[in-house]
Amino acid sequence: MKNKLMVLALITGVILLALTSTVPAVQSGTGDTILIGWIGVLSGPEAYDGLRMLEGVKMITEQVNAAGGLLGKQIELKIEDGAGDTVTSANAAEKLVANDKVQALFGAYASTATAGLLPIVAKYQIPLVNCVSQDEKLANQGNKWYFSGTLKSNTIAKMAMPELVKMLYIKKAATLVINADAEIAYSEACKKYLTELGVTASTNSFPEGTQDFSSILTKLKKEAPDTLIINMGSNEGVNFLKQLYQSGLKARIVASDLYQQWADEAAKEIDGMYFPARYIVSQDTPVNKKFAADFLARTGKLPDDSVAGDYDACLVLYDAIKRAGTMEPQALREAILKTDMEITRGRITFDEAGRGGFDCKIAQMQNGELVILQIIPYTGI
Repeated sequence: MKNKLMVLALITGVILLALTSTVPAVQSGTGDTILIGWIGVLSGPEAYDGLRMLEGVKMITEQVNAAGGLLGKQIELKIEDGAGDTVTSANAAEKLVANDKVQALFGAYASTATAGLLPIVAKYQIPLVNCVSQDEKLANQGNKWYFSGTLKSNTIAKMAMPELVKMLYIKKAATLVINADAEIAYSEACKKYLTELGVTASTNSFPEGTQDFSSILTKLKKEAPDTLIINMGSNEGVNFLKQLYQSGLKARIVASDLYQQWADEAAKEIDGMYFPARYIVSQDTPVNKKFAADFLARTGKLPDDSVAGDYDACLVLYDAIKRAGTMEPQALREAILKTDMEITRGRITFDEAGRGGFDCKIAQMQNGELVILQIIPYTGI
């Protein structure tokens, strides 16, 4: 244990040194602080995730500040609750930029919330880094101030479905997702790639906030797929998985994400499930091992993809500030576009449109441990 702690301490020092090394003189900023705005989901059904994400954001920011900050200044986080809603998130962004004078934004969580931020960052011309929202349409709008640093719905389906078909011998599949743009896009993309591979596939959806899945499960039992592919939030997922387990539906379950809430409240139900995932907590890289150990020590829980996403957004943004040597928006934008660094989910780069990506991982929950079965290299959108 002592040796592990020494290794973690060394890794921490290496990462913080990379973020806080000598840089050119500050050209913009106010007082002794750099103002950064974070918008999350601190109320409503997804607040469980949002509060955990905020802990990860605070953690890395505190570590960078303790190591000297950036550009000779401390980072001051300005925090707002967007509630996962488009209008609420837009109003939060307007307040942060117009009133609080933040110089960059990150967070937003859901694609619906992110959609509300895009007009604000275009209006004020400041960067928004988001490593969680999956909606391809947002990343393809041509907003030069939006940097989307995660695998999109179509991309992860394109990468993972062929490998899953070979791995699991899928012949008949069904998808079940929340009736929201990003999730529907994922469902349709899965069906497209499965059909091209000769798999019979159907699509199904439900309204956000659904608690009773009995009618959907009855329909799925009649279809009798050998594989069920799901994409849903942490709260709906717990309810669905418990009802699925009780229904007796015999199908492999492939889920787009593994939330900590599922591990906490549905541990029995998730055992054996497969995940074509953006983030796997057990991935053996220095950045991820440090992140997971630090977050566990801080909260008593391991991080999941949502927590990793906002932590990664911090890594990208803070690294770009260091390399830009200024908070001048255009210089910061150019620095983000040149990002080529290790984050918790692998090595990330961005294309000229501000779309980022990294390797996809296929994992399975085996007796309480998430085991990586395959890593699929990222080759672009």
